[in-house]
Amino acid sequence: MFDAANGVAGAYAKETFGELGLDFKIINSLPLGSFPNRLPSPTLQHLKGTAKEIKKCNFDFGVATDADGDRAIFLDGDGRIILGDITGAYFASRQLESKKGKIVTPINSSDSIVEIARIYGAKLIWTKVGPPAIVDAIRKKKGEVVFAFEESGKYIWPEILLYGDSVYSALKALEDENFIEKLKNVPRFYVVKREVRCSDQIKYSVIDEVDKAVNGKKIHKDGIKVYYKTHQWLLIRASGTEPVIRVFAHDKVLKKAEEMATSGVQLVREAKKKVERSFH
Repeated sequence: MFDAANGVAGAYAKETFGELGLDFKIINSLPLGSFPNRLPSPTLQHLKGTAKEIKKCNFDFGVATDADGDRAIFLDGDGRIILGDITGAYFASRQLESKKGKIVTPINSSDSIVEIARIYGAKLIWTKVGPPAIVDAIRKKKGEVVFAFEESGKYIWPEILLYGDSVYSALKALEDENFIEKLKNVPRFYVVKREVRCSDQIKYSVIDEVDKAVNGKKIHKDGIKVYYKTHQWLLIRASGTEPVIRVFAHDKVLKKAEEMATSGVQLVREAKKKVERSFH
């Protein structure tokens, strides 16, 4: 089943799946800018209706996209959402099975891809968050990159195209008879996400203050990523599109990730107060 989000991908999906003779159903297929059925971003809170429809119709899996059709979030036959970095890590492993090369992904991806890269002896190239940085990294390596993705559900096969394509991603999933089962073999971690509202005028100054306050092995690719120990890290970065600062807390244990996320939010709030005082 394909949920087109009342965006641009509905007709494209219908024609493509039809020509291939697939057993499929498309929901929210008409492009309607008012998005009457769900908000276009394919997130957990927006896909409850999609999940019910998949389960009711007894499909093997579903794919939900967004308004411009570049994101593909998969759901299993019971309507459970599969996180984008799990799917991305699996697609990467499949590419690495047949060819050696590099994997490109943003700094906020979970360590699922770190483990896949370790298993296959592949090099990871970390980028800032967002497709422009991903595509720039692919182009700089001139044919060395075999796969790229971001956890929002954008998957890129550089030999075919340099952008996310939800319909193509669905077709790549169909290459595996037991796609959903195979996803269960991907190493899994917990990433807890939070955000703090912060004006565009001061958000980068707030990041600088946070940087001064945290200790540990730090990477400044996009904001501050602090490694505390293996598979335990905190990423704090300013959004490039909204007046918010995002907090990502990563651990093998959910409770620890939640505790780190709470600490990260507190760090940001304290830094924000300090910067605001300096402006008055």
